[in-house]
Amino acid sequence: MLAGGLVAGILVGMIVRRFMPVMVGLLGFITCFLGVWYIFAVISITSGEFYGWLAWTLSLVIGVAGLLCALKFCETFVLIGTSFCGSYMFVRAWTLIFPGNWPSDAEIVSGDVEINSLFWVFFSLVAFFFVLSLVWQKKHQEHDDLKDYTRKE
Repeated sequence: MLAGGLVAGILVGMIVRRFMPVMVGLLGFITCFLGVWYIFAVISITSGEFYGWLAWTLSLVIGVAGLLCALKFCETFVLIGTSFCGSYMFVRAWTLIFPGNWPSDAEIVSGDVEINSLFWVFFSLVAFFFVLSLVWQKKHQEHDDLKDYTRKE
């Protein structure tokens, strides 16, 4: 199992390295797509209303805009995208360890959502880790691989 994971990780790393512009574009699309869903989740939780057609439409349109922005502003978008996605996934994993404090996507879409104070703690942790990882990456990490793909005009 561990060897299989190692081999899969190496293969994915080779693919990412070889197709860097495609991967950056996908990061842009996924970050913006998930970001819109994240915002819609908060709006629907606080208002009690959910408009699925609007969420899907905005997610797709802003996802495509994110893809284009990621290709144009490669380094900046990788910094922001990895900070947001990593922070969200890290905190979301903790919500699975402490279940019942973060609504699932199905609950949000159905409108059957009850939140408690721990939801806002987890929500604040996403924002905190986003800012923390953004500052950390900006100060301590160079993305030399991406310099070749950033378009200069």
